[in-house]
Amino acid sequence: MKCLAILVNFHCAKLIVEAVDSLAHDPECDWIHVVDNSESELEAAWLQKNLPARVKLIVSGTNIGFGQACNLALEGIHPDSVLLLNPDARLMPGALGWLKKTLSTSKDVGAVGPRVFWDDACHFLMPPSTYPSKQGHVTDLLGHRWAWMNAMKAKQFRRKSMIYWSANNPVRVSALSGGHVLLRYQAVISVSGLFDSAFFMYWEDSDLMRRLNDGGWKLFMEPCAKAVHWYEHSASKDQMLDHGWPAFREKYFSNWFWRKLTHFAHSRRRGSRTRNLTRLTSPTATGFIMKVPTHLHASWVLEVSPSIEFVPSIGRFGHGPEALLPIQLATRFKDRDYYIRVGGVDSLSDGYETFVFNITQQPNNFAEQG
Repeated sequence: MKCLAILVNFHCAKLIVEAVDSLAHDPECDWIHVVDNSESELEAAWLQKNLPARVKLIVSGTNIGFGQACNLALEGIHPDSVLLLNPDARLMPGALGWLKKTLSTSKDVGAVGPRVFWDDACHFLMPPSTYPSKQGHVTDLLGHRWAWMNAMKAKQFRRKSMIYWSANNPVRVSALSGGHVLLRYQAVISVSGLFDSAFFMYWEDSDLMRRLNDGGWKLFMEPCAKAVHWYEHSASKDQMLDHGWPAFREKYFSNWFWRKLTHFAHSRRRGSRTRNLTRLTSPTATGFIMKVPTHLHASWVLEVSPSIEFVPSIGRFGHGPEALLPIQLATRFKDRDYYIRVGGVDSLSDGYETFVFNITQQPNNFAEQG
């Protein structure tokens, strides 16, 4: 199964070279194409000098967006599979082989993703990917009126996350991240190509996952294939997600039914929900340390999220009287409040406490305020 790897550069040339190095000596990777969207002659020249000779560098000349850059990299080549990899992601040794093996198990498997970790030590697990399905969008809209809809969604997502994080065999999923996914070329072609040009940045992979699902293709997460994604989040990323959403909404949720439902959902918004959360101020040199309830010392899950509903959330399994969010990971969350909780593995009904932190705005000493 011949494989083409595609990476897109936008002012992250050093990361791109490191990501390419994780693939360059892998016999499972047949071609590597890097598209430079930086609009910088100096950056393009640096890439040309530092990328391995086997890598094809495509200079777009202007920032055409992630999706269009990937489409450009795929032009004129017809591989069996296409690997998309973010500059801040790395496939671990053997991962691509596992992905290709799972993709080959059945002709109706359209895409496979690895088990993704947030940290190099592989302790923190990235959440399952999602896309706005019809059912999911109904729940999101009605959550504006009824808080119990959001609570139901949060419980469902946590159950899905626990299955996903604990799996030892391939797990059927509804979506995979465009930052680290192996796609069957035939599947991509059958659903009108890789990425829709209507999406400049963000939501293009959600659109692809929806098309693959609608086309009857199966998607899997292969836990034996491991990757690291140094994911970061900030207020500016929220703004870019909001900016990209109208293209997805227009494509899938713009007919009379969705307009009526949206109007209904927003016509009488529920009051803002306030919660008395424990605010963690600047951490120690080690990081944020949470005291774990005694009855959970044998086994707990720490979750960290940009959402107070913890949809999505990054998780870590652990045991003992304390749970730690290392400072190196906490500082990847910037410019706004983020949330941490520690709860039982089987259920949150055992009790948990939610903490809130904001690295940017905190003083230099560590304290907890009720």
